[in-house]
Amino acid sequence: MRVFKDPDRFDVRRGANPHLGFGHGMHFCIGAPLARLVARCAVGALVQRYPGLTLNGESHEWQLSLLNRSLKALPVRYELR
Repeated sequence: MRVFKDPDRFDVRRGANPHLGFGHGMHFCIGAPLARLVARCAVGALVQRYPGLTLNGESHEWQLSLLNRSLKALPVRYELR
């Protein structure tokens, strides 16, 4: 059974993704610390490169989960400075 129509294509808008993220307990992903470091560096570089990038809105919708806390989306806007 296929979960996604085109699983090899990167699509940030793809919905209904029932993945388990980095897993839990003895099945926790060994690459999780590296993935978090890469994400931190990427977001830091993005914010430095585009200082006009700001959050779009005051409140955000959180993903309901017993395992982790994450946003459903993080809308931003960019204004040239």
